[in-house]
Amino acid sequence: MDKHGNVSQLFNKKFNFKKFTKIPKRIFESSKWSINTLQQKKIQLNNIKAQLGKYNLEEWSRHTKHNDPSSFVIKFLKQRVEPELVTQAWCKFYECLKQFQVIPDFNLMRNIRKYTSLHLCEAPGAFISALNHYIKLNYDNFEWDWIATTLNPDYEGNELGQMIPDNRLSRYTKENWCFGLDSTGDLTKYYNYEHIMNQVCGKVLLVTADGSINCMRDPGNQEIFVEYLFYCETITALSVLDRGGTFVLKIFTIFEQSTICLLYLLNISFDSINAFKPCTSKGGNSELYFVCTGFKGLELLDDIWESLREPYRNGTFNPEFSMFSLDEIPIQFLDCIEMCVDYFMSLQIETITNNIENFRKRDSLFLSSIHHTKVRVANMFLKRYRLKKIPIIYRLVPFEDINSNFYRITNTLEPVCRYNCSDIAGNNLENILCIKYGKKIEKLGFSHFCKTDYFDSINIFRKCFQDHCSLYNLAFIDVSAEYLILNKNDFDCYLYSQFQREFFNFFVCHDLDKDLIILDIPLVTNFLAGFFLLLCSVYEHISVYLNGSIVLSKINPKLKSRFNCIIKSIYSCYENLPQNMPFEVDITEIVSSDLLLYNQLYNIIYNYNNSLLNKIKL
Repeated sequence: MDKHGNVSQLFNKKFNFKKFTKIPKRIFESSKWSINTLQQKKIQLNNIKAQLGKYNLEEWSRHTKHNDPSSFVIKFLKQRVEPELVTQAWCKFYECLKQFQVIPDFNLMRNIRKYTSLHLCEAPGAFISALNHYIKLNYDNFEWDWIATTLNPDYEGNELGQMIPDNRLSRYTKENWCFGLDSTGDLTKYYNYEHIMNQVCGKVLLVTADGSINCMRDPGNQEIFVEYLFYCETITALSVLDRGGTFVLKIFTIFEQSTICLLYLLNISFDSINAFKPCTSKGGNSELYFVCTGFKGLELLDDIWESLREPYRNGTFNPEFSMFSLDEIPIQFLDCIEMCVDYFMSLQIETITNNIENFRKRDSLFLSSIHHTKVRVANMFLKRYRLKKIPIIYRLVPFEDINSNFYRITNTLEPVCRYNCSDIAGNNLENILCIKYGKKIEKLGFSHFCKTDYFDSINIFRKCFQDHCSLYNLAFIDVSAEYLILNKNDFDCYLYSQFQREFFNFFVCHDLDKDLIILDIPLVTNFLAGFFLLLCSVYEHISVYLNGSIVLSKINPKLKSRFNCIIKSIYSCYENLPQNMPFEVDITEIVSSDLLLYNQLYNIIYNYNNSLLNKIKL
């Protein structure tokens, strides 16, 4: 917004790069270089950001959100358009679609039999939803297929701080998601890149990349932390794009040689590249979207392609070398970089400065002006981009409302809850087994089966107490004649994968000829929750206690033999894990997660885990 209150300026934050064609010859051979003027700008920006350290983070976040002129856009969209999975990312990508020729015009599209897109680092799926909405509003009889990858929200080895554990879209569109060879969804692994290449049938016409890495420990060097991820996204995009295709890449600052080289690679590979700051991208951050249209074809890079991919194969950059030599990058391109940095940095500094000046400013005239501006921006967003509702049948998931919060709200556990197992799990053990393999989980990063904050500082599978006291031993002797007892303190496992295997081995070594007591065992993974489902399917009654114990009673003799067959099948899978893989393989699921989430069984497991883990924390 300019000084006269013209909000249309918020929609025109763009920078178009001049075109260059010179292809560098020396790839990752030149010593790492830097540009002094850009490094000085980096220091200047970081000094301004450092001023924010004196403010309370929570209060500052509320203040900047309140002052954000685009903060009513999502509210207005929900009220008037009702998009599917609408988020800030949805808004930003819809702006890209409307501001640039991301999809060729309709006349050109008639010659394309199927339009295929690939979406990298996509969770929860807002770019896909925005693209679907755009296509349904603007094209008739448009055959579109999409593939997406992201850090797998159902793989518990991924760290919560580096991922979005939101599976609202992916759980209903599983056939469209590719999580790589190791099921992690980690795009920085070359074997996952190769797996994606094999999954993509033919070339695609659009690739989006919305990845980032949590840099809170050193935000001033965010660009360095994300440089390898952005490189991997770019190599993947260039590998799959068809001639004439489009690549939309999110980046942040442009101070370092790695980003400059990456942008030059894009410049020579596409007919046009534009840097774009969407209106709905918060003005105080460094986020930019590079919209690259008119891919020239991978043949252009034939002579240097294998050298360009070398760091991907190695798993990292060589810290001593740059992608391109500085003297092989035209000085005119570096001038464009300087102008681009100056333009977007000035906008960012202006926003930060205004937020500082207006902190705790509460006079009625100012608050009224802010409110009026937000209403104008939201109205202009809908009008400028001609947004309308689409029929529910055109949604990605027409039979379910995925806009609701994906965090499940459940009732707290009573001191003791008793259930008939058939009511919560059924007694159908036929075809229930669904084995999935993935990278061995050494340390849990998150769980869908408990509150996420319980993973902050504890290793929940370590033995909590000393050897069993004499009273416990006496009680154990007394009840073991009638019960099988599975106690966490009978394990002492530092690694989760070790606990999982020993947990399973308990049932290999013990026949289910008695009632079962489970003590202090967190059922926090797909594997453990899945095994609990199997147990509930073979017993008739279950009692869940607030103190962290579960009693399963009265086994169904008709189902016991089927359960034993399932144990043998899982054991066989353990004995025959895939070999010669570039990572250690383990079983990650034994029943489909669809049977574990969003039902009464899930609520029981979720509340049991929370009460147990809260006790462990205390």
